[in-house]
Amino acid sequence: ERGIIRFIGYKPGERAAGQELLLSAERRMRDVGGREALAFAHDYSYPFYHLAFGYLSDRLGHVMGLLGINGYKVAPEGTYSRREEVFFDWRGFDIPSPEHPVPDLRVEVERKGGLGKLPNVRFHLRQGADHVGVCETYCAGHWTRAAEAQETSFVTWLAVNDDRQGRGWGRFLLLSALYELRHMGYRNSAISTNLTNYRAMTFYANLGYEVVGNGYEFTKSLV
Repeated sequence: ERGIIRFIGYKPGERAAGQELLLSAERRMRDVGGREALAFAHDYSYPFYHLAFGYLSDRLGHVMGLLGINGYKVAPEGTYSRREEVFFDWRGFDIPSPEHPVPDLRVEVERKGGLGKLPNVRFHLRQGADHVGVCETYCAGHWTRAAEAQETSFVTWLAVNDDRQGRGWGRFLLLSALYELRHMGYRNSAISTNLTNYRAMTFYANLGYEVVGNGYEFTKSLV
């Protein structure tokens, strides 16, 4: 009973076109028994849009305004895990090799295939024989052919084992990843987190990242 508007786009100023697209989508959903509409849902995103993240960027203010005028609201927490995301950029990052918090801590580099000019890379944090953390990065060129994207790395996942947290190891892992990415040819880094993950937001901002926009998923009752 749920319909998905995976993507809607139109030129700013052409609101009549956007309105007709939206109403046509809603009519189609109702015709097949839809009782709720989701718009820009992360789980149903297109790979070409917004680093394949799916949420509607607030840079597309005309689309966001159109949804709001038609009764769409940011989807609440509850059935789904996330509905809002904040995105950060660190343009021209250039950092020295970070100091090891403990002597037996090391970062292993695993290059992976991808569709961008530069490789996707997974970084493994190890203490002795133990695997204690991971940082997953993608070339933004994996999703778009834009020239600027080829030198931008997007951090899709950063995690340190629970029993190793609070020691500065996540910072060491991310900085080590950025140091290696810089030497691979990357010049910019992007990362994101849930809009209410204030600890992560503070962590990224203190390192040098700057907020460049937010993304949202929307919902509307069709009853």
